Amino acid sequence: MANYLPFNSILDGEGTPDRPCKAEDWAWYFSTFIGNGVFPKPTDGLQVVSDSDMNVLVKDGFGYINGYAFKNPADYQVTITTADGSLPRIDRIVLRWDLANRLMQIALLTGTPSASPSAPPLARTADRYELALADIAVAAGTTTITQSMITDRRSNTDLCGIVEGTVSQIDWAALTSQLNAFMDEYSAAIVSDYAGYTAQIEEFETQYESDIQDWTEDQQAAFLAWVATIQDILDETVAGQLELEIERLRNQVGIPDAYDSDTVYDEGDYCIEDNTLQRAKKQTLGGGFDSTFWEPTTVLSEIQKRIDIEREKIYTKIANNQLAIESRLVINDSGDHLLLDDLGTILAVNQTVKFNFA
Repeated sequence: MANYLPFNSILDGEGTPDRPCKAEDWAWYFSTFIGNGVFPKPTDGLQVVSDSDMNVLVKDGFGYINGYAFKNPADYQVTITTADGSLPRIDRIVLRWDLANRLMQIALLTGTPSASPSAPPLARTADRYELALADIAVAAGTTTITQSMITDRRSNTDLCGIVEGTVSQIDWAALTSQLNAFMDEYSAAIVSDYAGYTAQIEEFETQYESDIQDWTEDQQAAFLAWVATIQDILDETVAGQLELEIERLRNQVGIPDAYDSDTVYDEGDYCIEDNTLQRAKKQTLGGGFDSTFWEPTTVLSEIQKRIDIEREKIYTKIANNQLAIESRLVINDSGDHLLLDDLGTILAVNQTVKFNFA
């Protein structure tokens, strides 16, 4: 049958209420949103501390068990049983809820002497429920309990705990199980998606490497084909022709291969010194190269000088009527060109010479 409260009772003719409420009715109501333990205020509520000799004190404070509240209004003294003469033991100070005797009290659970002692177990039945406030290590032959022997158990949620409200009484095990199930499913989805992503990346990388290889091979083939088309241009025959052409030009200017320390050069002679064309400004004395006798020049500038000298010779002959060019004179629109024939070594046949009449 469903239980519910609080509704008012109706008294019968003899003054007896039809719906009396029992203490356990209120207890189950409060236990639905208030958990067992020691109340957090004051912070030292129900704390066990050393006193004198074999005595300890339980500080004033509040406790709560199964919907029932407990108040310790002042420090409560507990006397620890005399220590064993040869073996240690562990005692436990508890807050006890006793439904059968209708009380809540601070009690001492005396441990069993042993070479490896352990604290007495807590009662957790339908009629009796205990919260551990502190454990006391009682060494063999101990006559005084010190604070270092006392281990506070109030914050241990398995043995005692701090009273918390409705939210803290949620079944975190069930909630955690649901959350873990969700995270497992989510993680599996992430792993699957990541595996697909990495597979796509690997496929892309493989295709990219293949494309790069194909492109490289195509470029190499194109380069080799291009080299084949110009191979005839770069062969030894063409190189030899270039060398001959260079030699011909050098012979035209009349320059030796290099400066000769045993040769006496006349003014206007040429040589090569330190990869530079040099022209003698005056007759040299022989021996080592002396830059005071030489001036650097270039093949093009020397050829230009030759052309300028020959041009001046022609102008002089024209001015002195020493060159019959009447029948060979051709003047263009600008009026500054002559076409000269049969000049031997002076000018090539049909070479145009530009000059200024001014």
